[in-house]
Amino acid sequence: METSELPISLRDLPASNLSEEELTLLQELSDVDSELERQEQNNKAQFYVPNGKAAVRIDNTEASKWRVIALNGEPLISGLATKDEAIEKMNAYLASLRLRLPTEAEFAEAEVLRQKQAADRDAAAEARKSKRQRAA
Repeated sequence: METSELPISLRDLPASNLSEEELTLLQELSDVDSELERQEQNNKAQFYVPNGKAAVRIDNTEASKWRVIALNGEPLISGLATKDEAIEKMNAYLASLRLRLPTEAEFAEAEVLRQKQAADRDAAAEARKSKRQRAA
């Protein structure tokens, strides 16, 4: 291995003091570091759903069958035969992240809260409108 193939930080080392084995190990370390940096960049470019939050999801295509899409938007696993199998794998992935899907009760509770907040906003807008009309 020539020292010109090594990253700049490794080229700065005096090559005469390093054996071929040490140069190989340093290159492997550099490759691991580069891979970690690439993964970190991928993690920053997460997939977001319209509400602005990252989403773990399943989808089905003819080519890849059922698959689980990870938080970074990349397929985690594909080629699954059934939707139930994909949901099972998705739940296992979420559990590994210490996450879980909301329950039906939590969805219902959130919907009630959204409706209450919308009603409060509408009431506040009406109050401002009537106050402006009285002042005019």
